[in-house]
Amino acid sequence: MTKKQFENLIAKYGAKEVAENMVFSVKLSPKEQEESNKAFSAALAKHRAAMSPEEKLKAFLLQFRFQMEDYIKGTHFDKKKTFGYFLKSYIESLKRKHIEFANDIHWTTAMGIQASGLSGSWGK
Repeated sequence: MTKKQFENLIAKYGAKEVAENMVFSVKLSPKEQEESNKAFSAALAKHRAAMSPEEKLKAFLLQFRFQMEDYIKGTHFDKKKTFGYFLKSYIESLKRKHIEFANDIHWTTAMGIQASGLSGSWGK
């Protein structure tokens, strides 16, 4: 941003609004960038440590949702990212065993599969 552009912003919006709402990039040296990254990582770790289990789950589920949405909206196909891939990640986030999840959604009854059949074969 040139000095003239900055002055135009100040004239149009006022110094206080520009200061509160604009993000100005700063060039950092490699050493300063490394220090900045470390400070940010430490702050993030401190914030995560202070989160309740419920808040952690909610944050994960939001992240999970955005990952799925991005993948669905994207044009890149990844054969690893099947429905099963996302389901497995979801079940693991709940810290549940697959059989517990299946029982919770009554999948075994709906599909006519014995609960013991989930570990190996898919039916009788």
